[in-house]
Amino acid sequence: MRNSSLFIFVMFWPFLLGAEPLRFGLDSAKSLLYFEGHTPLHSFQGKAKAVHGEIQGEANDLAGIKGTLEFPVDSLSTGVGMRDRDMRGRYLESVRYPQIAFSMNGLSLSDSGRYEVRGTLAIHGVIRPLRVPVTFSPNPDTSSLYARGRFTVLLSDFGLERPGFLFNVMRDKVDIGFSLLWLRQP
Repeated sequence: MRNSSLFIFVMFWPFLLGAEPLRFGLDSAKSLLYFEGHTPLHSFQGKAKAVHGEIQGEANDLAGIKGTLEFPVDSLSTGVGMRDRDMRGRYLESVRYPQIAFSMNGLSLSDSGRYEVRGTLAIHGVIRPLRVPVTFSPNPDTSSLYARGRFTVLLSDFGLERPGFLFNVMRDKVDIGFSLLWLRQP
């Protein structure tokens, strides 16, 4: 069933959504953006709140689809107060760099048959190019679509110090995942 949904979306994307310009807004209440950090002693998870974004373009021009996804650094939470304060204040410097943002500048079909979103990720004042494999699940009535995916970033790519104490220093790699509900806008 899942493969057939993907096949339908890949083959009939322009027909499902029409040829007119597209505009989707993020349903923040039904979307999730999460991360996982790792230390030698344990792993921990967290999530971003207050995520908002928009996608716009034409269905018959996937490479021209543009969009944004951003959230306040102060909305990041792991559920551990001291770790959250240090993460937001000491390491991500939320006063100086209050937002984390992804700017989408195109969508393509990868060799593996999955969609790939291209864009830039801005964290801590550093902007890096990013390609993210994404699985889309469109609503049959074209009023909404889910986008799901996972990718990895390196703290060092964004000039971020690795938090830690003594030998228990966080690894450079942070895994990020998302399940986003996009609602079609008029």
